[in-house]
Amino acid sequence: MEKNLRYKLHKVKKQWVAIGVTTVTLSFLAGGQVVAADTNNNDGTSVQVNKMVPSDPKFDAQAQNGQLAQAMFKAANQADQTATSQVSPATDGRVDNQVTPAANQPAANVANQDVANPATDAGALNRQSAADTSTDGKAVPQTSDQPGHLETVDGKTYYVDANGQRLKNYSMVIDGKTYYFDGQTGEAQTDLPKTGQANQDNVPDSYQANNQAYSNEASSFETVDNYLTADSWYRPRKILKNGQSWQASSEGDLRPILMTWWPDAATKAAYANFWAKEGLISGSYRQNSANLDAATQNIQSAIEKKIASEGNTNWLRDKMSQFVKSQNQWSIASENETVYPNQDHMQGGALLFSNSKDTEHANSDWRLLNRNPTFQTGKQKYFTTNYAGYELLLANDVDNSNPVVQAEQLNHLHYLMNWGDIVMGDKDANFDGVRVDAVDNVNADLLQIQRDYYKAKYGTDQNEKNAIDHLSILEAWSGNDNDYVKDQNNFSLSIDNDQRSGMLKAFGYASAYRGNLSNLATAGLKNRSANPDSDPVPNYVFIRAHDSEVQTRIAKIIREKLGKTNADGLTNLTLDDLNKAFDIYNQDMNATDKVYYPNNLPMAYAWMLQNKDTVTRVYYGDMYTDNGQYMATKTPFYNAIETLLKGRIKYVAGGQAVSYKQDWSSGILTSVRYGKGANSASDAGNTETRNSGMALLINNRPNFRAYRNLTLNMGAAHKSQAYRPLLLSTKDGIATYLNDSDVDSRQYKYTDSQGNLSFSASELQSVANAQVSGMIQVWVPVGAADNQDVRTSPSTQATKDGNIYHQSDALDSQVIYEGFSNFQAFAQSPDQYTNAVIAKNGDLFKSWGITQFEMAPQYVSSEDGTFLDSVILNGYAFSDRYDLAMSKNNKYGSKQDLANAIKGLQSAGIKVLSDLVPNQLYNLPGKEVVTATRVNQYGQAKSGATINKTPYVANTRSYGDYQEQYGGKFLDDLQKLYPRLFSTKQISTGKPIDPSVKITNWSAKYFNGSNILGRGAKYVLSEGNKYLNLADGKLFLPTVLNNTYGQPQVSANGFISKNGGIHYLDKNGQEVKNRFKEISGSWYYFDSDGKMATGKTKIGNDTYLFMPNGKQLKEGVWYDGKKAYYYDDNGRTWTNKGFVEFRVDGQDKWRYFNGDGTIAIGLVSLDNRTLYFDAYGYQVKGQTVTINGKSYTFDADQGDLVQTDNANPAPQGQAGWKLLGDNQWGYRKDGQLLTGEQTIDGQKVFFQDNGVQVKGGTATDASGVLRFYDRDQGHQVGKGWYSTSDDNWVYVNESGQVLTGLQTIDGQTVYFDDKGIQAKGKAVWDENGNLRYFDADSGNMLRDRWKNVDGNWYYFNRNGLATRW
Repeated sequence: MEKNLRYKLHKVKKQWVAIGVTTVTLSFLAGGQVVAADTNNNDGTSVQVNKMVPSDPKFDAQAQNGQLAQAMFKAANQADQTATSQVSPATDGRVDNQVTPAANQPAANVANQDVANPATDAGALNRQSAADTSTDGKAVPQTSDQPGHLETVDGKTYYVDANGQRLKNYSMVIDGKTYYFDGQTGEAQTDLPKTGQANQDNVPDSYQANNQAYSNEASSFETVDNYLTADSWYRPRKILKNGQSWQASSEGDLRPILMTWWPDAATKAAYANFWAKEGLISGSYRQNSANLDAATQNIQSAIEKKIASEGNTNWLRDKMSQFVKSQNQWSIASENETVYPNQDHMQGGALLFSNSKDTEHANSDWRLLNRNPTFQTGKQKYFTTNYAGYELLLANDVDNSNPVVQAEQLNHLHYLMNWGDIVMGDKDANFDGVRVDAVDNVNADLLQIQRDYYKAKYGTDQNEKNAIDHLSILEAWSGNDNDYVKDQNNFSLSIDNDQRSGMLKAFGYASAYRGNLSNLATAGLKNRSANPDSDPVPNYVFIRAHDSEVQTRIAKIIREKLGKTNADGLTNLTLDDLNKAFDIYNQDMNATDKVYYPNNLPMAYAWMLQNKDTVTRVYYGDMYTDNGQYMATKTPFYNAIETLLKGRIKYVAGGQAVSYKQDWSSGILTSVRYGKGANSASDAGNTETRNSGMALLINNRPNFRAYRNLTLNMGAAHKSQAYRPLLLSTKDGIATYLNDSDVDSRQYKYTDSQGNLSFSASELQSVANAQVSGMIQVWVPVGAADNQDVRTSPSTQATKDGNIYHQSDALDSQVIYEGFSNFQAFAQSPDQYTNAVIAKNGDLFKSWGITQFEMAPQYVSSEDGTFLDSVILNGYAFSDRYDLAMSKNNKYGSKQDLANAIKGLQSAGIKVLSDLVPNQLYNLPGKEVVTATRVNQYGQAKSGATINKTPYVANTRSYGDYQEQYGGKFLDDLQKLYPRLFSTKQISTGKPIDPSVKITNWSAKYFNGSNILGRGAKYVLSEGNKYLNLADGKLFLPTVLNNTYGQPQVSANGFISKNGGIHYLDKNGQEVKNRFKEISGSWYYFDSDGKMATGKTKIGNDTYLFMPNGKQLKEGVWYDGKKAYYYDDNGRTWTNKGFVEFRVDGQDKWRYFNGDGTIAIGLVSLDNRTLYFDAYGYQVKGQTVTINGKSYTFDADQGDLVQTDNANPAPQGQAGWKLLGDNQWGYRKDGQLLTGEQTIDGQKVFFQDNGVQVKGGTATDASGVLRFYDRDQGHQVGKGWYSTSDDNWVYVNESGQVLTGLQTIDGQTVYFDDKGIQAKGKAVWDENGNLRYFDADSGNMLRDRWKNVDGNWYYFNRNGLATRW
């Protein structure tokens, strides 16, 4: 069977979900008839099986004597097309179908995902659950009966369908007799296995005797936690020395398990073919080849000869590793890997660890997932944005809900903040503050722990100086995080992400895609135009960062210019890829209209650095190139940004007034700072006020020319004063004038007697060059001393309101410098190390006004290459978080370089921030068997995944590192110093942190999960459903390895009759019990009494189906006369609910799962949609079908019924609902279609006069109130914004009434017509005869702007009323 794993991205409501799809060819069981697809070529390769298409199936619901009813099928395609991929046929050893709920079906139909932990729902906002409205239908005959027939050729019987094709791997009852037609030849066999005959291949031989294990003790095997893996070796009884004679093995004589035993015949055949390609033997083998055993024995003999020749087994380990990786069940092919652009995890897939008696060492009472700031209690608390974050970010995900781990996090934080003292014996090399990484991906309890530690150690809650001297900033992308910070005493600075996004759109995009500048005045945490005196949550802002707007742009280049279309810029990339991409990137940096590099960085800094009530973070890569040696190459923007930074020290202070001056086709964003001591335009201030302040004018269009003059009120303190440029955009770039002496006095401008500074239209025009695309003008008062400093020092007065940070002039005076790039080059000499260079440049950073220096993460990097961070070695991917350049130099230098950099910055008066990375640990050296489930980043189980509470080998153990030395080391002292830290109950757990266990070595019990590692779903070896294990009380080894049986003897073996059932004896005469067993390429199950299973059988939590001859059904559909059941390629039914996409014969097809293992077939109703599913359960689209003599046409896109010649086309079970047209529904009661407002099934709905239900529209109820009915179900809705069926918008108030006319909602003035439809991008005459205009994007009423309406220009004043030009 050919499986081509692929993924699609579909939109479900407002969420994008990845739909995993495999190419599969499936079979159908009708009326109990078995049509199991031929899925193997018996050589470890798969075949493309012919698709079985029903031709007028006859469903006989009256099966007698347990016999299965029969149906006739015809084959549509020729079988036996050899495929390329290798797929094992084992029940637990093949690649699963990769399927997730369909997203291009209506959201109400999306399948519920089983969530492995109740807390994991928290991170996925607006998740849609499937309504249980399905009606099970059954397949209906469409054509006349075309039965097949039996034929006999050369004494052999076959079944031939109507097209003359012999059916294979097919079982059915004919005239009361059960036939099974062989999967390879199609030859008829008896319905039950033959009993009482020994299998011919069970004759004892020397290989079987001598290949048994030397003992069943762990000392004879290589194991992980007593489990055998695909890479395990063992000590056999004897060794075939030089391939000639058997000799007793020594302790060092180890051989691969897979030289002697294989989980199934297909893998055994693949093994033989692998060595044939290597030249050890000749021939080609299938899983039922008569000479397969002889082939594997010849391979063993050849291997032993080469071992004797080479003198070692190193070469054999390399080759066996190659073989293991070539098999899907032992590679990433069976791990449901997702790729760009449809990843469900940043490393292609995630695994969630869970508790199991089989892996008790990895069990945990915690693993509370997605307890980020939005969902810290497990319930959503904040609603500013739909994005809250997710738990499983990267690598081994630390379980930060575990109180023991929380105590270790405190221990590590203390170590990090006191690193200089602890490691270097130098308190002057301690960090001052902290940046907390990936806040939305960790348990928010850690943030309280960090806050309380800072309060206890540094007194950050006592006064402003303590707080700023020990600054805390969060990498907090969710808009909800700002609300959380406010509720937690403003303990840290969070990101003003809406302002950052607004700047990126307004400045950074190519000219054709830039947003409206006017939005910047109101974007984010502070409305700078309407409410300039408000105090937002303390925050910081930036336009770019080491991991934001750099690596995504590099990835775009790799995709578009290097031809790697699936590159995400994070995985599967090389340094060569990066170097080539940066050549293009840096060239684009010097372009006028940049495609990849962000545009207008100086413009962004001009805006950020003069803004009030925020802290700007400057990014290293905006001053120096992202790549190249540290601080070696300046960007074209260096001079402009440096001038703005230095000018900020001298001039930026006082109150702020922001405005947007609309001109003809564009406008000018202006900002005025009144100067130190003046909070408003009317404040007269003093001499310092008069010599400070600033005016900023920006336009972001490259072809802008003003058509009218512009005047700015600089404030009463600046009456009749000369102003000069600090920064001016010119045709050649940006001119900078830091000091008065740099300016020709002819460039001065003067305010009038009221403090107004005027600009003529001719002075206001844009330019286009590498530095600026638009216009930047920055003006400052003449007369300031060159060393003027208007910044404010933090206060030492006691803080009394309980908050830690406050919006103040002192906080505004801070500038953070993110002093590194992800992509800076590796040092070629000691003096090029980042920290060595930083140590020499403290005075330079001080001259820029930098007050807080954010260091790169100083951890020694993992070099496993699984993610960008471990390729570029930036310090975010590490195995030992106590190793700060101690075991060896990191990318930034030695530990002494780090100490010198910290001390050098501090000597310049700059505080130094460490980077706390509490979320992940990479590539730990010790392996551990865990019970894992394949999940997405939220921890939600992936439907159909083979890894489903499955033993898996993870890299989760640490040893021999600094974690051993420092883990938990400081907890005892911290309990004495700060006892309250250990008694405070954490919000997510309700428990205090637990210092009783010192984590000196990491293991799986302290992790939530990991990324997929490419070992495959069945890397932990199993035979059937039992795992190969050497643990006391759990010993299980295959009979060919098990030393217990001793020398094999000729005995009864094979199938036997016993106690009225069929049983099976293995090669050692041992009865197989309580497990799956592969026999001659087919899978069987024998219960605890050894009886062969037939029919539906529940094993563990899964239901399987076995044919009358005991063979297991896989990848098939069974119809019992009433319902159809799907069995996947593990032979399991599915209990997920909703649409699932399959790849069948090169086409995408959909099934609908009812949630009980059954699938929809026939004509059914789902959420008021009439759909049709064929006998296989595949939805019919773009076809007309005839059902009981009636024609039904279904559209090609969604498959909805669009036309019928039936006067009463109600689907089964639909009661009074009637389809009246293209997705138009009515409800018939007592023979009449209902009209008006009605309540049906507890929901208020509305029908028009013609009986058609209102969906996505408004209607007036009996009391005269305008109501809205949603577009999906047609239900009456409550308060909120709603989209109509024609994609307009309405707003419903608390009373359920649709608003009309002029309204104010969330601070915006909007307008609705008499049907409640919002006006967008149009002018409206109100009831008083005034013309107003409402923005096309937001719908907000225009104010203080010009707008062309129907060819005429109007000015809309502050009240939004129009006047003509």
